[in-house]
Order: sequence, then structure tokens, then C-alpha cells
Amino acid sequence: LNLVDIFLSHCDHIFVFEESYPYIEDLLRNHTTHVRIRGRRDATISLTGELRAAEMRSALGLGHPEGKPPVSLALPARPPRFCDGCGHVDAFIALKEALDRVGAPNTRVFGDIGCYALGVQPPLSALHTCVEMGAAVGMALGAAFAGYEPAVGVIGDSTFVHSGLPGMTSVAKSGRNVTILVFDNRTVAMTGQQPVETLDMMEQIVRGLGMPAEHVVTITPLPKRHAENVEAIARALRHEGPSVVICRRECVQALRKGVNKEERVCVREVNRVGA
Repeated sequence: LNLVDIFLSHCDHIFVFEESYPYIEDLLRNHTTHVRIRGRRDATISLTGELRAAEMRSALGLGHPEGKPPVSLALPARPPRFCDGCGHVDAFIALKEALDRVGAPNTRVFGDIGCYALGVQPPLSALHTCVEMGAAVGMALGAAFAGYEPAVGVIGDSTFVHSGLPGMTSVAKSGRNVTILVFDNRTVAMTGQQPVETLDMMEQIVRGLGMPAEHVVTITPLPKRHAENVEAIARALRHEGPSVVICRRECVQALRKGVNKEERVCVREVNRVGA
């Protein structure tokens, strides 16, 4: 502390530039009231984010390096969007038209975690919530018990297996008008095309949880099948009880890259591992 006091006695201002949390800056502020401490706490540099040389130069009054004037370019927002040709788009369009057909255009559609969460954005504006993995099923059931019927939940195949099974069991036994759409793109698309362990088992799993077989249908979200898809979803919405619509179409990115999940196995041969 003596060394710190000696150092402070020769200064009127001290600039503290440190990465991450302003630890040293806080220690100095608590140690002295006679010297002005400049840093993250007084917004001399940003409290959050990376420590950048340009920001430090500006704080010290050194200006910007020659040839690199400050840039004040207003870039338009570029939010993430569905891939061109994504089957989720066709599924959402069919769902919205089906809701109109059954006279329930303002029904709340509960979303979940996955690529399909992008359905909340215009022009689709097809989802009203996106909370956590598995929430769509339970929230839709809760809405139905509160009298908001038909209630709709949208959940992906891998998210359904991860945390949607308990909620689906409750839906199957509820007797309420709840329609769950399982968006089955045959891969864990959002995090890198990992395989889904329940490939081609979704119908069997849903029926095993107690859903009546006659109210578990599978559609293929393609423009050429739009009319039949709308009718299938509309029938599920009209049913005075729980129903499941499995919207199965392979992820367009996996399709373009030639990823074949069924053949993605690991075989040990002698002293090497081949995939």
C-alpha cells in the first residue's frame, strides 16, 4: 500500500485499462478520494465488451491512427432467418392457414428451442412464445386448461426427446383440445447436424405415451402437399381432445450436404476407427 500511496501522490488522474471486470479500478477507487480514477466505472471506456486499442487511444486523447478515421456507418438489422427451402416454413404456413380455416386465427401458438423458433419473426409471425426446451408442450396444455382452446404447441424432434416427453404424457391423458406439432427434420440441425437417436420412431413414441393412434398423423411439409397438410392440421385442431401432427421433412442443409444419418456409425477395425 505504501508503494500505491507514493504512486498516487504524483498523479492527478489515473487511467485504468483492464480486461473484463474492473477489479484494480475498484481497489483504487476505494483507496483514495484525492485522485481521479478513470476507467470502466465512469464510462471512460465501455463497462462491457472487449478492451480495444482504439477506445484506449480515444480515452487518452490520442485520436485515431492515421488512415483509420472513425466509422459511423448505420448498418441495417440482419436477424437470422430460415434457410431457403426449409420445411419449417411450409409447416408454419400450413398451420396458419389451418387456424384460419377452423376460425381460430388468434390462437396462441407456443414455441420451443430450435431453428423453428425463427417462426416468431415476420413475415410468418407464427409463434407467440419461446421460453425453454420443452416449454411448448406444457404451456399449450396449461392454456387449454385455462380455456384457451384449441391450444397449439410447436416443438422439434430432438427437443421433444430431450424434454418434451413428460409434458406429452400429460397432454395425452388430459382430454383437452391440445394440438402438438412435432417438427421432425431428422437431425439436430441448429447445433451442427448431430444424429437423432429416435429417427423414424416418433409415431411409436407418441402412441406409447398414450396418444390415440387415430389422432397421430404425419405430414410432409412441401408446397405441392400444402392443401392436404392444411386439412390434416385443421382436422387435428377441430378434434375435441389431444392430437399430434408430425411434420417430417429432412433439414435442407443436411440434404444439400449429403448427410445420411442412418449410415453415420462408428466401426472399430483392427487399430483404426472408421466412420
